[in-house]
Amino acid sequence: MIINSSRAIIFSIALLTLFWGVNPAIFAQDQRNEASILIEQGYNKVEAGDIEGGILDFTKAIKLDPVNHMAYVNRGYAQYFDGHLSRAIMDYNEAIKLEPLSEIALRLRGTAQNELGAHDLAIKDFTSIIAFEPDNATAYRMRAIAEYDSRAFERALNDLDKAISLNSRDQLAYMYRGLCYKMLLLPEEALKDLNKAIEMKPEDARAVYNRGLIKSEQMDKVGAIEDLSLAIQLDNQNHWAHLQRANALCTLGDVSAALPDYDRAIEIAPSEATLYGSRAYAKSLLKDYTGAIDDCSKAIELDPKDQQAHYNRAFCKGELGDNIGAIADYDQSIRLDPEDKNSYYNRAETKVILGQFDSAIEDYNMTIELDPYFAKAYFGRAFSNTGKGLHKTAIEDYNQAIELDPQFARSYLMRGVSRTELEDYEGALIDYNLCLQLSPQDVNAVFNRGVIQTYLGKQKEGCADLQRALELGDDRAAKVMEELCF
Repeated sequence: MIINSSRAIIFSIALLTLFWGVNPAIFAQDQRNEASILIEQGYNKVEAGDIEGGILDFTKAIKLDPVNHMAYVNRGYAQYFDGHLSRAIMDYNEAIKLEPLSEIALRLRGTAQNELGAHDLAIKDFTSIIAFEPDNATAYRMRAIAEYDSRAFERALNDLDKAISLNSRDQLAYMYRGLCYKMLLLPEEALKDLNKAIEMKPEDARAVYNRGLIKSEQMDKVGAIEDLSLAIQLDNQNHWAHLQRANALCTLGDVSAALPDYDRAIEIAPSEATLYGSRAYAKSLLKDYTGAIDDCSKAIELDPKDQQAHYNRAFCKGELGDNIGAIADYDQSIRLDPEDKNSYYNRAETKVILGQFDSAIEDYNMTIELDPYFAKAYFGRAFSNTGKGLHKTAIEDYNQAIELDPQFARSYLMRGVSRTELEDYEGALIDYNLCLQLSPQDVNAVFNRGVIQTYLGKQKEGCADLQRALELGDDRAAKVMEELCF
């Protein structure tokens, strides 16, 4: 019997079907069904915290149905959830190759890329969503977050306005818009949005924390402490909240109460140099200069380029009489920030203590160059010239210091000293009078005025001043009174 070709083919297929037991089309559908079951099973595992099990199920699903883009999306999400952002992006890439208009794949890839710092790529993904879903509020908000993270605050603000116009219940959009307003130095608008975000989600620790920061910047330290305390209650691992509450307490003068917050912040983030520097400043306010130096040293160990830590350590060393060590730290502070006028000024002050007047004058010159209105720098330069015996030059700077700060009593005192050295006794008397108007207990001004008045023939007034100087604790007055008053 002869079988024609068509019938032979049909017969062969029939034999194959019998041999394998299933139709190929039915077999493929079964694989897709099994893959779908594995995807759902993997999703449930991830939700229950079994990330590894979920990834295994998604991988099996991909092998069974390699064109199912949701298998890649779900495995990518599990990888993301497990902290493997690069692996997650690789899966999202595969999903998007299969389904270029997959909103969830683009959104999740954009989120992962933004967290990796690839803000431009993230913005591109969210923009792609908006192109085919122009009313997708979440896409506008996610693009705004990426723009915020890349410090494009104006662009972020525009997207957040759009997101809120599309979905007035988007709590995150209000929160981020508040943050944008904060960065754009619009505190009232920021507070309004953060209040709205907190009203919608009272447990939003980030919103509460940032509201506290704004209140602190507006000098509402009590309100700031309330918000920061709530932020800590909501997230007790936020070391920045502890730091900011401590800083607010210091501003209110309750430095001792601030120390436990600094301690807790350091306990949470022991490698954060800023925390040690801030605690060092608090300790210096309590005159615990040794403890402050230890904290500054730790800050410098963690971050050798921490200019403020070098500056603060220099100040504390000076307070403990280690002037050479102080100058070494001011030197480093200036190397790190050549524009810091305070480092030049304090280094000059330290040099004056050591009698290094010429070098001090160079630092005062630099201070004045950086800030021509720095009254005490003029005074310091004048004082140095007084120390060198250059009284006419000194008087010029005392004049400038007084013009800039007429309430600084020592400028009058020292100008009086230089005038005395130049035998301008009448001018010196005027200066001592002005000094005592501002600082009635200045023993040096009382003593000097007493001596000058006796030189000018005002014996009674001069001896009265010398007697008062003696009562104020100036032992020089007794000897001068023996010569001039008895």
